[in-house]
Amino acid sequence: MNALDMNISWFKDNRRELYNRFAEEYLVIHNREVIFAAPGLDDVGAYLRRYRFPRGSILVRECTLNDRVIQINPLISIAHE
Repeated sequence: MNALDMNISWFKDNRRELYNRFAEEYLVIHNREVIFAAPGLDDVGAYLRRYRFPRGSILVRECTLNDRVIQINPLISIAHE
């Protein structure tokens, strides 16, 4: 399993606990640890530009209890897993 897959799995396994601490915030997860949290993606982008990580080693994820689905039009939906 690669680093990104491990971070995704860790997020899913710890979703409820993470939500209790970081509800509706964007998380930067590296090595199965939250290393940064912010209410918006602008702050996340600034953090990622400041600290360079190897490609595929981090997960940026909005901390919600459920996966969200965004409906663009009646024919297209994008699931956020």
